[in-house]
Amino acid sequence: MFEEGILNEKTKKYIIIAGIIIVISLVLIIVTKFISKKPGEQPFQPPSLPQGITPGSPEEAAIRYLQWQQEGLTGEAEKYLLPSLNLASVEVFGESYSGLRGIAWQSTGEEKGDSPEFQVKKSEIGKEKSEISLEEVTNSKEGSLFFGFRLPEKIIFDVTLVGYKGKWKITKIDSSDLVSREKIGERTEIKTNVFVKISKAESYSIKDMTPPPGFKFFSLKLKYENESNVPFSFQPFNEWKIVDENGKIYSPSSPNLHSTGFITLNPTLRKPILGEGVTIIEIKPGSQEQGYISFVLPENIVLKETFVKNYDKKIIFEFPKPPQPKPPIEK
Repeated sequence: MFEEGILNEKTKKYIIIAGIIIVISLVLIIVTKFISKKPGEQPFQPPSLPQGITPGSPEEAAIRYLQWQQEGLTGEAEKYLLPSLNLASVEVFGESYSGLRGIAWQSTGEEKGDSPEFQVKKSEIGKEKSEISLEEVTNSKEGSLFFGFRLPEKIIFDVTLVGYKGKWKITKIDSSDLVSREKIGERTEIKTNVFVKISKAESYSIKDMTPPPGFKFFSLKLKYENESNVPFSFQPFNEWKIVDENGKIYSPSSPNLHSTGFITLNPTLRKPILGEGVTIIEIKPGSQEQGYISFVLPENIVLKETFVKNYDKKIIFEFPKPPQPKPPIEK
């Protein structure tokens, strides 16, 4: 009984102390918010719509989404997207929105510049579906990334919307200024006067090495050429991905293996390894770099595309479609 009483007294003290800490924390949060709020500060209000844009129109929905999202107010922006589980039915720059929600708007430093301005370049309005092309003057909102991209001073957005419960909702956002679609084997500009090419995309084997059961080794042979007058840096093992027919994304095998404090080169990689396994590669002006990046993919995968993405651009390379079986000849 005596020990039980002591235990109860100690428990009461801990509960009181914990309660005091919680109250103090709440008070500090409230005070901090009050102090940090500037006198007369009002919640963000999106700028007025361009002349001729009517409330409730597909043009308004497209513009409002971009305005809210580029202010970092994702909750407001998502009201203009087509509702679905985790918004998975919305496509942004060739990917499902559900996988991009965390990077929709990232602040990387002090933001400067005015709110963006919009002008409707093309508008195709239908009863159930509409296509809107917008030109945005970004006004140099420095220090922020829009779905992982640094926006240029001017950019064209192509927005697809559908009617949903009496309102227009966005199903797709794209931009040829940020995303291009090419074929494997084509030499493509990834940054001003910097080019990349996939010269080979194929499975491979390694002597005395086998992939996990049900998987295979696969590689892309890449060639980068820097014809600019400044160095070009890239991270191939982070920037390149492969996508299957179901939209699942696969990353390259890491060039390094970490074990008990030691770092060794991954023996399953196809040689010559791009950049000899260095994770950040720099190409000097007038120079080039080529080699393989490797993947471990399901053995029966149906390849859809591979893409490379940096802060300025995303390039999608489509794999050739597998041959379709010929229908039987009727006798």
